[in-house]
Amino acid sequence: MCAALLVVACGHPAPTAPPQQPIARTADAAIDVTGPPLDQDLPRLAERSVHMMKDLLTAMQAAGTDCGVATQKVTAVADAYLDVTAASSKIAHAGHDRVKQLHEALAPYDAELDATAKLIAQAITASNCAGDAGFSHAFDRLSEGM
Repeated sequence: MCAALLVVACGHPAPTAPPQQPIARTADAAIDVTGPPLDQDLPRLAERSVHMMKDLLTAMQAAGTDCGVATQKVTAVADAYLDVTAASSKIAHAGHDRVKQLHEALAPYDAELDATAKLIAQAITASNCAGDAGFSHAFDRLSEGM
């Protein structure tokens, strides 16, 4: 799973796409603004990372083979978890020690994250929509650390 989260943290920039319609956040994606920045609260970042991966899996399972729907759902997940991707990116660029600390914070969730990542990779949406530019852009947003 650590590899999957590092993909989220260390992705490559995607081409610019047209603006998307705003999509409501899920209850799990609500951001707690009372605490320290997410990149400084690794236990909270780890928990939100788990929620993000589960929401991504749910989105892909709900979309099935409809790449348009998949693009909308994955975009909604990316929008809801901008704080997670930004914090992960910041940590990834902060050096080995911070990445190691993040790995340690994620360790209690490794089995759950590994299983979720495997299901995401096996989802029909992943294979059916991999060549769809809109879907690829939406999926890349999860790995950009915007």
